[in-house]
Amino acid sequence: MSSQLTNLPEESSVSAGDWIYFVDIDDTTDSSDGSSKKVTYTNFLSSLAGVVTADGTVPLTADWDIGATFKIETEQIIARSSEGLKLYEDGGTGLFVKDGGNVCVNNTVGDVRFHMRESEVAGVTVAGNSIAVFEENDNTAISIVTPIDKAGSVLFHDEATAKGEIRYDHTTDRLMLIANSTTRIEADGTGIGFFDTDPVAQQSGLTQITFTAPGTPDYAFQDVTNSSPYGFTDAEELRTFISVVSAMQLALKAYGLIS
Repeated sequence: MSSQLTNLPEESSVSAGDWIYFVDIDDTTDSSDGSSKKVTYTNFLSSLAGVVTADGTVPLTADWDIGATFKIETEQIIARSSEGLKLYEDGGTGLFVKDGGNVCVNNTVGDVRFHMRESEVAGVTVAGNSIAVFEENDNTAISIVTPIDKAGSVLFHDEATAKGEIRYDHTTDRLMLIANSTTRIEADGTGIGFFDTDPVAQQSGLTQITFTAPGTPDYAFQDVTNSSPYGFTDAEELRTFISVVSAMQLALKAYGLIS
């Protein structure tokens, strides 16, 4: 049964002994005990003071059931319909929980489990297997912040453990790519290394291999002739070729590309 206040006098004309009647809309008696529902004005003000504070706020000390399946409980807020639940600031933007549980920040799209939007990118279709979207119609980034003696990572798990990882170690200032629990690439400010090899600087000292005339620098070959017993113009050309191949092998080994 719903109730209403009737014949409520002005505050200045009410004394401690006056009655305020809470009359049922359909009947003047309470359906449960047959009596009129009435309290003294003093008791009414005393009770009201315990519910509404001077600044107009209402302290929530227990569950609050508004009806129509909408309620605020001490540990949860539940939407009253399939329209979802909005928690907005006074400008009309904020957090939106779509029916089904998808969470949106600054949007109401709700196609994935979590969608944060700074500004809309028009015409974008999100991949169907995505569970999170970070959207901005400009250059953007996701930041992982850790102290200077720690590392930050993005991990890729299977059912049992993390198998893949992109890690930045602030202690060594190295970026690492880890696959199947093994470091495959490491890079720092000086160079790069492969297959768990420390980074090395870019190799130098090899010039372009060309076919040219006699008297040119090492690693530049003279024209090959069919009359040469070595397949080169002379024995020195063969030695130069072997030297070039050896230098390339050493460079690849330094990067970790060959063992």
